[in-house]
Amino acid sequence: LEGKGFKVLHGFSNYDSTWMTTSATFIGAHHYYELEAGNQDTRVGRPMMSLATHNPVLATLKLNGYRLQQIHGIDYFVNDRGKLDFIYPDEAPSSALRLFNLPYLNQLGGRKRRVSFESQSAVLNDRIAAIAAPGAGPWFTFAHVNLPAHAPGIAWPKLKYFEQVFRDRTALANTHMMTTVDRIRAQDPTAVIAIFGDHGPMRYNQIWGKGDPNAAFAEAGVTAETVALDRFGVMIAIASAGACDRYVYSELTPVNLMRAIFACLANDPSLLDKRAEDVALFGGARGALRRVTQDGRPLATWPLLEKPGGGK
Repeated sequence: LEGKGFKVLHGFSNYDSTWMTTSATFIGAHHYYELEAGNQDTRVGRPMMSLATHNPVLATLKLNGYRLQQIHGIDYFVNDRGKLDFIYPDEAPSSALRLFNLPYLNQLGGRKRRVSFESQSAVLNDRIAAIAAPGAGPWFTFAHVNLPAHAPGIAWPKLKYFEQVFRDRTALANTHMMTTVDRIRAQDPTAVIAIFGDHGPMRYNQIWGKGDPNAAFAEAGVTAETVALDRFGVMIAIASAGACDRYVYSELTPVNLMRAIFACLANDPSLLDKRAEDVALFGGARGALRRVTQDGRPLATWPLLEKPGGGK
């Protein structure tokens, strides 16, 4: 990617799940895992991503003349098209019933429906070609590609095999990523392209136990830094023909990604003055919130974090 003019960072996500990271990215603020959720979906996030409710990032783009499209490999992000100009896959509203995580409603709404990688890629390629039509105006495209994908939800001692699986999937993801970049640039050489991960591979799933995760790490003989990289380690890469490079600072995390891009597009560095804290937060052990990184580096222990307004 650096050879293609991207500014590449190897850092950390703010949260350790797709929805938590996505929500923070599109509101540009921390939510501290306090979104209403069920069955790994979010009742708050899904209408927000279709602009059925307020989404600061998408609303700003809309006000500035952008048309909006989302192209995903799973019916996970939106209930309906809402105020978007294009959505794939377009899903039945009944799928929202699975948010309640009740067996009889799951039967009506169905489990998460994945589309094939090939189908998603075909639609993405078609849309890349379509948006470059003369006079089409600017488009904002958000695509979630389920590669290389995280480990299955089983305990970490059984996941040694996943290390090679993840390497193989990463190679496939890299090939797809490079091809997609070339397709975008063939249609629009001036496009701003942002590539970022939502969380790490999760090879050490469940290693934190049910109490103090620091004690669990020591007992397992795995460092907190290793688990931080495994749970939160991501790449962020932005290409803009150099226009945005000065806004892509070394500690950048997804919560400030769109703020940095907006600062670039507006040529206004002051938009970064009130950015959210670039920190990775863990909330998986008894609901206690813990700090995982500081200043772009993993911590040797994960201390409890007091939320704004009190409480941990």
